[in-house]
Amino acid sequence: MQRRWFVSLCLSIAVWMTGQNVLAAGLDDSDLLNSQDYEKAAALEQEILSMEEGELAYDKAIKVYQSVDVFDDLTTDEIYDAMQQSVYEWWVPIYNGDKTSMISFYKIPELSKESVREIKRGMKDGSLPSDELEKRQEEVGKFAFGIRWFDHHADYIQMTEDALRENGISLDESEIYFFDGGPGATYSLMALVIYDGEKYVISPDEDIDVRNTETGEMSVIETGTMFSYDIMVLKSTATSTPWLIGVLTAAAVIGGGCVLRKKTRKRRGSIKRMQKKL
Repeated sequence: MQRRWFVSLCLSIAVWMTGQNVLAAGLDDSDLLNSQDYEKAAALEQEILSMEEGELAYDKAIKVYQSVDVFDDLTTDEIYDAMQQSVYEWWVPIYNGDKTSMISFYKIPELSKESVREIKRGMKDGSLPSDELEKRQEEVGKFAFGIRWFDHHADYIQMTEDALRENGISLDESEIYFFDGGPGATYSLMALVIYDGEKYVISPDEDIDVRNTETGEMSVIETGTMFSYDIMVLKSTATSTPWLIGVLTAAAVIGGGCVLRKKTRKRRGSIKRMQKKL
């Protein structure tokens, strides 16, 4: 009897730990099809397709954490902790030729105290129905969706896999998480790659202007380029790995940062804009 109880306890602890852990190999964290959220998202499909033509590419979905400021100088453990507490969205594309309709699924959040006060005022003065607060509270936790449009084929899964392949990084030996750009960011999506104890970042949609905090010198990290997390948080050093050694010298202009370029920089206007801000 004691043995059976002990085995049951161990299994319960293992299940609890699995539920608490966001650590995921490769792109597993963005596997919507095998997520408990899939049925909730799929239930909204007909409504979405009444507004958009095409099919939802669930295999191209990414999970995007919304309340983690990746511009903070965070350790890996601090990032994990922030993810545990973060709200998130699922981004699922619908492809129409070269254009993309990006569907963002999200859970309706708890009403803030201010929202409750506003609703109560509206109910009292007759501008809102008498059961408005009850209806809003019933919606909390349910899935809803929004739509944004891109004039290009936005395939963040393929982009990430290509970046890893170009830099000799195994997908299965990495952890990959997606975040919005954080407060005040002019660009949104960021892919964080954790590999061999180091952190690297990809900006899928925008070039990033960076400034060396010691010299004040400006440079640009290009769209789709993998670079050290240290550079993104505006530090002047970066940890080298075997596949970075060849580029550290070239990256010295930004204070020893690492830049893995896959194309020649084409635009300079971003630097000028950043210099004006400074």
